[in-house]
Amino acid sequence: MKKILVAMDNSVLIEQLKKCGKYNVHNFDVDTKENVLAFLEKYDVDVLITKDNLNGNLAPNDYIKEIRRLNKRVKVIFCVSELDEMYKGFLLANNVFDIIEGEEIKFLDILEMIDSTNRMVIFKDNHNVQSNKIDDRINVLTKQKICVFGTSGSGKSYVSSLIAQIASKKLKLNTILVDMDIQNAAADIYNDLSNSGNNLEYVMEEIDRGSFNSSMLQELISKEKKNGKLSFITNNMGIYECQNKISKEYYDRLYNETEKEYEVLILDMPNAPFLDVVPFSLTRADKIFFVINPNFISLRQAIKYLDLLTNIWKITRDKIYIVINKIKKESLDVKQIEAILKDFKICLAILYDSNVEGIINGISELNLSSVDKGDNLKDILNVFVKKERLKTGEANDY
Repeated sequence: MKKILVAMDNSVLIEQLKKCGKYNVHNFDVDTKENVLAFLEKYDVDVLITKDNLNGNLAPNDYIKEIRRLNKRVKVIFCVSELDEMYKGFLLANNVFDIIEGEEIKFLDILEMIDSTNRMVIFKDNHNVQSNKIDDRINVLTKQKICVFGTSGSGKSYVSSLIAQIASKKLKLNTILVDMDIQNAAADIYNDLSNSGNNLEYVMEEIDRGSFNSSMLQELISKEKKNGKLSFITNNMGIYECQNKISKEYYDRLYNETEKEYEVLILDMPNAPFLDVVPFSLTRADKIFFVINPNFISLRQAIKYLDLLTNIWKITRDKIYIVINKIKKESLDVKQIEAILKDFKICLAILYDSNVEGIINGISELNLSSVDKGDNLKDILNVFVKKERLKTGEANDY
């Protein structure tokens, strides 16, 4: 029997569910958001029926984030007063697929949502309830941690910046790029963040003080000037600090906080595989974009690194996507590279950008037109991009 928790300030709903005789319903209607979270900390629940204006001190978005932090798999039937596209997008991004808008709910709608495998949103329309099932072919993005790693000199920071721009600008996803390349940090340079400080060191200081949380994270991030959906944690730490201060505890706290706030977390890695940040991050990543150059020197190193990832660190091949960067006329053909790295998927091919020096020196901006197969990114991230989410002409920009 499904275990159901009701937090609706509605005793009638509990009694109706109990009378069905097919569910294990908690005896009491939980009265505040804080009490819901306390219950989820102690007990396992299959279905939570609740509403965004339940009594409590948490804002609706924070309420949902905390529910998901405590229980990633519980089915949440969420009743909201008003539902606009931004609010709906937030709920879907946090795996809340069953939503009812309006002050009135129908018992039969709740029953259908509890047992249905379909995703359903019910809108109010001049006080008439209108059902709108979400197409099962649509894959809604869940939170994803992406590591960008690769061979020496392959251009990982450049590729990280391009992926962050595509995810935020083209796919309209709330994205943060964290520069974890403690050897050769460059995210601030590629993205023209001239006023950005050493944010990673500030994060460490706040963790040491015990004051690092989601609010502090928002104070420390840098924002892309023309793109409100893209944020950064920059880094310009010295070798001494990297060797003697930063450790796994810092990585863990930083990653946990950023994953709460953003749909896509992109980590730009150093190329030295035995710095502890590399195995720590790669073994916890949802996707790894492995960057190579189209020549035999880069391929030779790639084979060794990929062997380390798959056979020593036990990272499955389906998590690893090959990015070919700096393609020129004299480069190896993509088909040649596919034949050599036949066990791995090539997802992006990036032409050599003759303006790269201008980008580094602040004269030019990153150009997404150099990215071939950029459309693959939405498939890799399992996100369905509705046509109306793209501005006219954007669909073919990459």
